[in-house]
Amino acid sequence: MLSFFEKYRENEFENALTSSKEIAFEMNIEPKFREKHIRRKKKQFDENVDNEIVKSFQESFRIDYFLYIVDKAITTLQSRFEQFKIYEDMFGFLFSVKKLKSLDYTFLKEKCLNFEKSLKHDNLLDIGGFDLFSELDILREIIGVENDKSIDILNYIKRIDSFPNAYIAYKIMLTIPVSLVLA
Repeated sequence: MLSFFEKYRENEFENALTSSKEIAFEMNIEPKFREKHIRRKKKQFDENVDNEIVKSFQESFRIDYFLYIVDKAITTLQSRFEQFKIYEDMFGFLFSVKKLKSLDYTFLKEKCLNFEKSLKHDNLLDIGGFDLFSELDILREIIGVENDKSIDILNYIKRIDSFPNAYIAYKIMLTIPVSLVLA
């Protein structure tokens, strides 16, 4: 996805300009760049006039607006993808019953212990990693695949009134804003 924006940044200014002109015509607006007054400085007799580069209004728009906006979009998307990756690393094993059932014993245990570390603050724990592992190991054996969404798993746990660590884990996963994962 990011490579799309990077290619767009490098190659699509002319297409964006053409699309903008079409939209301007549809809105009965003359598609014209505002011309700013170009300040001219006094030349000294020893200055080389050929080295002075005067940006066209279109080139100025491309650099000052188009590239700025596309670069901002790329940066924002990269940040979001990094946040989603962290979120997936922390909570990914809880996303679905299929995912939960596909994990081998050792990997599930490792994920639960890492989950405990992620939520640990000083000596305070929201969830015990070993307890969560034990609950999820049993839960994945008894729950059906028809409850494949995270919210369905949470509702199932609530309905049978068991698995307190798993219940807390799913509540946290379903209520935490992804943008706060990095905080």
